[in-house]
Amino acid sequence: MQQASRDTTPVRTEHDTWPDAGPRQLGTLPQMVSEVMSRPVCVPSTASLTRVGRALGHGHVRALVVVDESKRPLGVITPEGLLAVVSQRQQTSLGDMRAVDAPLLRAAVLPDTTRVDMAAHVLARTPSDFALVTSRTGAIEGLVFAGDVLRALGW
Repeated sequence: MQQASRDTTPVRTEHDTWPDAGPRQLGTLPQMVSEVMSRPVCVPSTASLTRVGRALGHGHVRALVVVDESKRPLGVITPEGLLAVVSQRQQTSLGDMRAVDAPLLRAAVLPDTTRVDMAAHVLARTPSDFALVTSRTGAIEGLVFAGDVLRALGW
């Protein structure tokens, strides 16, 4: 996927909200979360945990968004959450359990127009290290992780 080029011309405004952004040049226009997010991998709430495990077993998938039949997010499953289920239910086949049976994490929800520096403030105050990114219509556009935000801030 080709990244859009960014204007990195330094500007100073009264709205700069991240005054000490480390190695990044102070006043540089912040990126939007839509530029740094990961595309979401969604699974229906009825998907078997075996299917969920296969999806999470691929190195490029860090979290799965569990959605209902209307495609609304119910929560997020991480590899750690699935491992918790596996360790508690050693006798039960994961094929008999559904995605909605796993511990679903709630995530902050950010519009795709949220600036990266503002996302940093939100993520610093939430228990998970990611947030769902949504479009103006409320559709799930992606997931933004704390590491993505740190890289965007120049760390």
